[in-house]
Parts: sequence; C-alpha cells; structure tokens
Amino acid sequence: MGQTVLTIDDEAAIRKSFVSFLEDYDYPLVEALKTANAKLQQINRKSRGSLEEKEVLLREVHHRVKNNTQVIMSLMNLQKPLYRNNNDIRLIEKSIHRIQAMAMAHEQLYPTEDFTQINLYAYLNGMVHEIACRKTAVGKDLDTQIQVQNLYVGLELAIPIGLIIHELTDNVFEHVYPDGNGGILQVTAAKEDDVYTITVADKGIGLPEDIEISTTSSLGFMLVQSLVMQIKGKLEVERKNGTLIKLVFKWQE
Repeated sequence: MGQTVLTIDDEAAIRKSFVSFLEDYDYPLVEALKTANAKLQQINRKSRGSLEEKEVLLREVHHRVKNNTQVIMSLMNLQKPLYRNNNDIRLIEKSIHRIQAMAMAHEQLYPTEDFTQINLYAYLNGMVHEIACRKTAVGKDLDTQIQVQNLYVGLELAIPIGLIIHELTDNVFEHVYPDGNGGILQVTAAKEDDVYTITVADKGIGLPEDIEISTTSSLGFMLVQSLVMQIKGKLEVERKNGTLIKLVFKWQE
C-alpha cells in the first residue's frame, strides 16, 4: 500500500481546519488558553519589573556602602592630627588603607550588570598599583607584574583575597623595599577546577628569617592568618631569590 505524502498546502489546510474545529466545537478550551497566555504575559511583565527594581536597589546599596566607607576614611584622616606618636599615626593610616581595599571591591561591583561577581584581575591590579603609587619613592621604578586569569568571584571571596593581597603587598614595601626603592613585585592568581592558587613574590632582600607568618604578633599577619582560615586555605612561604608567599584554597561559587 503506498504512503501518502502531504504537501505544504495540505498541512496548512489541516492546521486551519483544526483551529476552526477548536473555535467551533471547543470554545471554552480556546478561551482558557487565551486567558492562561494573558496571565503568563502579565506574570512575565511583573517579573521583569521586580527584577529591574531589585537591580536598582542593589546598585543603590553598593553605592551607599562605597560612600559610607569614604566617610569613615575621611573621619579617620581628620583624627590623624590629634595623634603625636608616629606609630599611632601609622596604625591609623594602615586601617584607612584596609578599608579602602574593601571599598575598591564595591567600586568594581557597582558599574557591572551582574551585582554578584567582580573581575578579580581588575580588582587586584587596581589595588596593587594603588599601594605601589603610595609606597614607591618619587623617581623610583617599581615593576609590578600582575598575572591573574580572567576570573570572576563573589564579594564573599573577593574581599578576603583583596585584604590578604593588600597585607602581603604592603609587607613587601615595609620589609623588602623599605626606602621606597625600585624593584619587582609579582602577583599571580589562577584557578584549576575549584582550586585557587594565589602568589605574592618579590625579588628583593626577602622576608626576614626571624618573621614567621603563622606565629608573628604583627596585626597584618594575624589578619592574613584569620582570613586564610576563613576561606579554609593553606599558606606557604618560600625564601629563595626573595620571598614567595603562596595561598592555595578550594572554593565553589
């Protein structure tokens, strides 16, 4: 028995007949479908409106956080003249710079379409160069080498990483290039599967042998240890042709 082949005109006629059948004999079904479709469109419109509203609110929250940190830093700067002890002034300045490191994460987040993640390279590159400009003496050349994969991370990870890099980078200038002399500073960050590897290295005199990050009473290194524990990471120090500090941790976004 031969197989019947429908032409395009045949298929169009069948569809037309089927629609006509529904309209003539199952009117309630057609109306129900139309009503359901209208409700879905209404829900979609409300969802889009709700999403846009949430995006505006999130943008405003991050904008206010950034502004509030600026106010805090300004107030702390205003208090500096009240201190006569240079060590106290230095501690105030360090606190201001730590707050600034956190504020920079929000600055990276604010102009993006996605309010959940920031570009790690842009964040670390901006922060390290900010520290370098602040610490390097006029006329001295510091070679900052930032090698970071194109990684996007949430604030809950970006801020601990940022503060760790901030403290380690600041330490390089304090102990390795204390006079603001030129040198080399390398910062790397890579991810394989869910394992991150971040390093900070210098080619200077290196971290003094009598300083152990895990046991020192330095507030900066204590903060580093606390943040490393927070992200369940491991810190390793290599003293060869300078100092290399490596942070390894596993993280799932």
